[in-house]
Amino acid sequence: MKSLIIERYGDISAFKIKEMPVPTVTKNQVLIRVSHAGLNPIDYKMREGKLRLFNPLRFPQIMGSEVSGVVEEIGDEVTKFRKGEFVYCRLDKDRMGGFAEFVSANEDIIALKPETLDFATAAGVPLVGLTAWQVIYDHAHLSRDNKILVQAGAGSVGFIASQLAKRIGAHVFTTVSDRGIHIVEEIDVDHVINYKTQDLDRFKNNFDVIFDTVGEQTLINSMKLLKREGRIFSISGIPTPNTADYMGYNTFCKVLFWFASYKLRKLAKSFDGSYEFVFMKPDGNQLEIIAKLIDKKELKVRQVREFHFEEHHFAFRLLESGEARSKLVFKIGDNFP
Repeated sequence: MKSLIIERYGDISAFKIKEMPVPTVTKNQVLIRVSHAGLNPIDYKMREGKLRLFNPLRFPQIMGSEVSGVVEEIGDEVTKFRKGEFVYCRLDKDRMGGFAEFVSANEDIIALKPETLDFATAAGVPLVGLTAWQVIYDHAHLSRDNKILVQAGAGSVGFIASQLAKRIGAHVFTTVSDRGIHIVEEIDVDHVINYKTQDLDRFKNNFDVIFDTVGEQTLINSMKLLKREGRIFSISGIPTPNTADYMGYNTFCKVLFWFASYKLRKLAKSFDGSYEFVFMKPDGNQLEIIAKLIDKKELKVRQVREFHFEEHHFAFRLLESGEARSKLVFKIGDNFP
């Protein structure tokens, strides 16, 4: 099968298209004939070796972490899916393999794709949808009337997180640039902050929860916006010790994350708040709920930009430049409904 692989850590030049064996399925797995696969920052971070300390790759490695497609084969003990069904999923962190014509995955991380989305758009949902869901529901535990700031609300994750927070009844603030204002106008948020023209300092000590999707200086500057005992959650900062517990990493990683995140945790504490890094976990049940919300028009998702598989160098240059204005996906398979 045609696959996008790496045989070493490195830059974009490490990618190559190569024929690889079609994966087999174990008793609890599903073989998916892939229609489309989403591109994400974790794909190039893993290619560069930035995560090798706690998630090393085995070469040759087929890259790609989220897909949409059709069930091609099921294991003997699979009960949730049948051959021919349309599905989508975020693959396990230690498996990947989405940039290929076929991929196998455990049935518990797969869900039927939203009926109202085509395969291309559906392929861009699992990672951003699960990330937003788990921050808002599993970590922040937002309650009605909490004030939350979602950084970069026009981004794929922020766009969904803002809607989920609003469903709970929270007061939702989000930051955007000039180009992002028209995007967040599609959803129901309470306050849109143009960070190019508005001074965020006027929101000092204002938020119960901040969801940082940007990292670096934006994360640091957000600390002073927390209320006393406020909490800031990041998907772009430095992992914290509880990240190791949540992801099942070993004690060495937990100690490493403790030292690496010390300054950020200390800074948050100086504002009488707390800092936590969130690493998303694949979850088919949550994807099922997300699909139902999308189909009921209760959750909107961003449109995607589609590239042919052979355009991988151009697509990743765009992704890594930070200039992509929509979710990027590869078209991998042909002859899909």
